[in-house]
Amino acid sequence: MTLDLAKGSLGRGVVWRSGTSEERTGIITFTGGESAFVQFAGDHFSKATNPADLTLIAAKVPGDE
Repeated sequence: MTLDLAKGSLGRGVVWRSGTSEERTGIITFTGGESAFVQFAGDHFSKATNPADLTLIAAKVPGDE
């Protein structure tokens, strides 16, 4: 993901993948500098991430039940 996409995706769910097999889900809360800040499941505060390590979680299509 690019920083511009992250800026336009505030409040959206993402999956963060590091250079290892570690993977976490969270929500983009804000962007600043060259980072996208994500509040991961179970965390109380957002953490700075590299937007390139984030993938948007597919949004539910309207009408899908």
